[in-house]
Amino acid sequence: RGSLTASVWQGRTSGPGITSSGNGAHFIEANTLLSSTGQDDVNTTSRTHEYDTIGDAWRSRTHATYSVRNAFSSVAFNNFYKAGGQNGAGTVVTSAEFYLASGDSWRATTAMTAAKTGGRGLGINNSLYAPAGSTTGANAGGVATNYRYDPANDSWSTQAAVTNARHAATAMTIGQLGYVVTGANTAGTEQTSNYEYDPFADTWTTRAVYPAGQSFAGGANGYANTEGFFVSGTAGGGGVTNVRSYLRETDVWTSESAITAAAPNYPGVATSEGWLYSHGGVASGAGVLYRLYVGPSAPVALYTEAFKGHV
Repeated sequence: RGSLTASVWQGRTSGPGITSSGNGAHFIEANTLLSSTGQDDVNTTSRTHEYDTIGDAWRSRTHATYSVRNAFSSVAFNNFYKAGGQNGAGTVVTSAEFYLASGDSWRATTAMTAAKTGGRGLGINNSLYAPAGSTTGANAGGVATNYRYDPANDSWSTQAAVTNARHAATAMTIGQLGYVVTGANTAGTEQTSNYEYDPFADTWTTRAVYPAGQSFAGGANGYANTEGFFVSGTAGGGGVTNVRSYLRETDVWTSESAITAAAPNYPGVATSEGWLYSHGGVASGAGVLYRLYVGPSAPVALYTEAFKGHV
């Protein structure tokens, strides 16, 4: 599809409540984005809201059982799963639960193998993976552990550890592979590393490094499951607006159109119907929501979104 540097991010209706510090945002259906937990301007929250991409409107859903930020989250069987994270008292937890979309309700699951936070979940083959992160919420507590949750059996297993410990890394799924990118090492130095995870072989492979050391960025798969997107985050302690795509086949990073405003605190990033969405990640941004078209043909995507269900 080429570079998107000529494309423009569009502001959409801001989401209520959830703003920063690791709210999870995932599409549970093609046009339904679910955003849950995280931290608002002051407090860690359990708020859960649903965004309709066609109507550009939010509605409140049943809130999560417990408040947490920087949890590991993903979607399996069209349900939203989250595990770990850090509560309002600063305690790193093992708690885990999932949102049953069909019943608008939360249900507890088996707790994660060990408490950790400060990472992003990988959703592969209807399983949730929780790679890297921190056991303390700080860089010094960074770990390389990787846990897999199997919703079919409500069980956790320990998988091959990430190549190096990383706190505040970005995770994204491309096809049947997972990627853990950048983050800080235990000394607090932001890294450029890019590690690819094959869940079938349970192995990690080093891929092309990210162009600059960063942390707390958002990540998502792209169109046709051949690429991933890396959005905003922090570098050197300050928010950045850079956006880059990663093409799996060529192992190459490409600069894309910068997001309208920096989202330094783990924005919730997800793709659907050819659009890349970024929600929150801004401490005083009142749940800002932006989108960028990343599909192969903008006219087709716009037609699909406007007339879906009528053709």
